[in-house]
Amino acid sequence: MKSQWASQLLDKYYKAEDHRSISSKKKISSHIDHDYTIVDAGCGSEAPLLINFVGKASKLIGVDLVDFHPSIQDKGLLLLNTDLANIDLEDSSVDLVISRSVLEHIWDVESVYKEINRILRPGGKFIF
Repeated sequence: MKSQWASQLLDKYYKAEDHRSISSKKKISSHIDHDYTIVDAGCGSEAPLLINFVGKASKLIGVDLVDFHPSIQDKGLLLLNTDLANIDLEDSSVDLVISRSVLEHIWDVESVYKEINRILRPGGKFIF
């Protein structure tokens, strides 16, 4: 949902393959399988990164402390309004955790890393 102005700036100042949002989507896509459960840790109110993977994974879960925007309520996402150190998911239930521009805002980094480790399946990945 980029504005025309934002698209013009991207075209003017960045090559498509070099822009961080495009490169992160490509990197994440290379690690996704259709039967995966993916968690976006700190997804934001509109889950802009997570929405890119609708239809590409079995289950998409956004986690954030913010109120979720009504526009994403029917996009096929499970949205959890909670702290990243206390995610209400079963142990070893997630194949991939992604997080972009979030971890530098975390106060209790150790608790968040422990929680991400708890929900990841053995062999699961954390891309941040």
